[in-house]
Amino acid sequence: MRVGSLSAGVIRRLEEYQRAAEKLLLGEAFGAAEAEKMGIVNRVLPADELMPFVHAQATKLAALPAESLRVTKQLMEADLQTPVAAAMLTEMQHFMRILNGPDAKEAFAAFFEKRKPVFR
Repeated sequence: MRVGSLSAGVIRRLEEYQRAAEKLLLGEAFGAAEAEKMGIVNRVLPADELMPFVHAQATKLAALPAESLRVTKQLMEADLQTPVAAAMLTEMQHFMRILNGPDAKEAFAAFFEKRKPVFR
């Protein structure tokens, strides 16, 4: 399915980005149902259904060939590791720069002086 010149997959990623950006930029908490909607968790179960579900999934995995599972997991993770590692490094570099910047100094000063920070 295509909408205009954007594919459904691209639109989905943009929607996920928008939701994540809202939560991260505003520092908003979210619950299990919203985490499921954002794709952070696969499913949300009532507490009394959790252990039977976990047991059923573990039983399915245990019945599969271990080497096949290991290789599949390695291939899936390898595809993610490079971008994740690069993103973490970039995030750390930005965090260190910001932590030493004027906004952080104002935030810490305001905290210790028990006042609202004034960012310019």
